[in-house]
Order: sequence, then C-alpha cells, then structure tokens
Amino acid sequence: MDLKCITVLVQFLVPDSWNTLMQRFGRAARNMPVTAKCILLAPSGYFHEMRIKRMRLDKRKRRTLNAEALSNKKAARTVQRKAEIG
Repeated sequence: MDLKCITVLVQFLVPDSWNTLMQRFGRAARNMPVTAKCILLAPSGYFHEMRIKRMRLDKRKRRTLNAEALSNKKAARTVQRKAEIG
C-alpha cells in the first residue's frame, strides 16, 4: 500500500536503528509536490542517555587505541635496538 499524500508522520519512541527511522520518515510525502513534517516523540532524557553511552564507548575506544599505539612504539624500539646491536 503506497499512500502518497501523507503530510504529517509521527514516530512514537525511537527505533533501534537510524536506518529504520529514516525509512519510516521516508514514508511521508511520497508525491513530489507534497511536503511533509516528521515528528519523533522520544522519552525525556533519551538523547542525554545516548550521549553518555556514546561518550563511554568513545573513552573505551581511545584507551584501546592508546594502548595499541604504546605497544607499537615499544615494538618499534625493540626492533631498532636489535638492529643497532646486530
């Protein structure tokens, strides 16, 4: 079923993925001259919670990258010392 004249679309709660949200919003204004408004109703604090989760994940990623960089530096020094000795 393709309804081409939907001018207001209301999404209650945030879906699991960004792609799902965009697909649902894309159901509005399927006809070229029609414009639509899409409204997302999310629980209060949802975006704040997501920001905190993302910050924690970023912090873990940075720690991992820093540990890998340190490990690579140590490995490079070891190779350099062996080359100097050998």
